Amino acid sequence: MRRLASNDNQGFDKNLIKLGVGLAQKQGFQNISVYLINGTNKKAALEQIEAINDNQDLKNALKNAIEAKSMIINTHSILDSENQNIKLVSSMLAVDFACNNEKGSVKTLFPEIKIGKVNIHCASGKDRTGISLTDATNKAVSEKLGLSEEQSRENLKTQIKGGHTQELASLNGGTPGCHGVKSDSKTALSSGNPLNALIEETASFNKIKTKKGIGDKAKNLGGNILKALVVLVALPVILTGAIVYSAYSGVKKITPYSPNKDDVVSSKIRSNSQEKIKEPEIDKSQKGENTIAKDGPHVIKYKEEQQQKGNIIDNGRGG
Repeated sequence: MRRLASNDNQGFDKNLIKLGVGLAQKQGFQNISVYLINGTNKKAALEQIEAINDNQDLKNALKNAIEAKSMIINTHSILDSENQNIKLVSSMLAVDFACNNEKGSVKTLFPEIKIGKVNIHCASGKDRTGISLTDATNKAVSEKLGLSEEQSRENLKTQIKGGHTQELASLNGGTPGCHGVKSDSKTALSSGNPLNALIEETASFNKIKTKKGIGDKAKNLGGNILKALVVLVALPVILTGAIVYSAYSGVKKITPYSPNKDDVVSSKIRSNSQEKIKEPEIDKSQKGENTIAKDGPHVIKYKEEQQQKGNIIDNGRGG
């Protein structure tokens, strides 16, 4: 399901836009600024970064910013072997350090540029937190030492063997001492990724457990017995009620219909009202194809009055 879902990276993107706005007025950073703000002309932005020769830390930080923006624009596919969000987190942590740490390259050169802090953690610090922070640490060390991709990979294996993953996770909101990474994290990693070595055992076995006293044990036992009794008493009642209701519903459906009092009364009213409705009498004395209904008393009286006044021209019911 993580592969199907798209990550909400609005917070990351907002920070990159802030960095781009801060670089907009700096000489030699305009193309970088445009890409961080609008996501256009990535090639020109990378060329401008390569032109920086006297500050490798700044160069690495801006490369990470460009890389993060690119991953936000081009989200991962369900067919990708690895969830790119791990790499995105690593890049954003590098940007965070460059902009917010007192020794960061952007902070040192452009102290007026302000972006938000990046805080990465899961509920208990024993699954993706450890994976993300281990990857981010390896990325920072490899860039600082100028390691090749192959050297960086070997360095990651050595780093994992050091076993400091959980200490990192604990500092970022995780639970201290909860060693091991959830096995379902494998869905975010390719089979050959060294980070798979972090997955040792499932989360259900690495919770911190404290020794309980006799009082706590007795209390828990009493509670469990009470729950069991409630279930034993309630279950037959629920089942009996369900059976009775089902039987009643079935009988009700097959019972022949018989009119109730309201049905009889309403039918009588309808029959009485229908008897009062009669067809209009037809005056068959009129010649022609069309026959005209006889005039009622009020119409005859009206015609007589109008004839005396000389207003009636025809004998129809036009009035």
